[in-house]
Amino acid sequence: MTLAKTQATGHAESMLMARPPRLFTQNYDVTDGEDVVASVRFHLFSQNGEIEMSGRTLMIDRKGFTGPFQLHAGPRRLASAERPSLVRRRWVISAPDAAPIELTPTSWSIRNVTVRQGGVPIGSISRTSVVRREARIDLPEELSIELRMFCFWLVALLWRRAAQSSG
Repeated sequence: MTLAKTQATGHAESMLMARPPRLFTQNYDVTDGEDVVASVRFHLFSQNGEIEMSGRTLMIDRKGFTGPFQLHAGPRRLASAERPSLVRRRWVISAPDAAPIELTPTSWSIRNVTVRQGGVPIGSISRTSVVRREARIDLPEELSIELRMFCFWLVALLWRRAAQSSG
């Protein structure tokens, strides 16, 4: 993995890249160098999705229109994400083995999202190309790969919603 220790947090960060696997898809392949580590998919007519990695499929679903998104590995819930306020565009992720994680857009455009844990910035998820819909995922390896992919799925959902509402 591509590692860099940041001076601000002291965490080892793993930089992953996300790219659509082909034209006209809302899905992403997440790579570490040349190796695909996960495929992140959105269901066509719902707000649900899935993450395929290491030969297993994690499901993401939402109960109702405003309920939390839930990340599942079979019957086991790995994490949930909800917006504490409908006015602010912030998501809070809760997982049994991690302190709460916050996703906050850095500007009105939601192109870049800061990831915080315990109020401290630990990384970011940002678009590197609007035209090609590529993204960089800079999050610490201390977060499980499942949590890093769930964070990315939520940010990509924000981008997807913004694109749908603008055109």
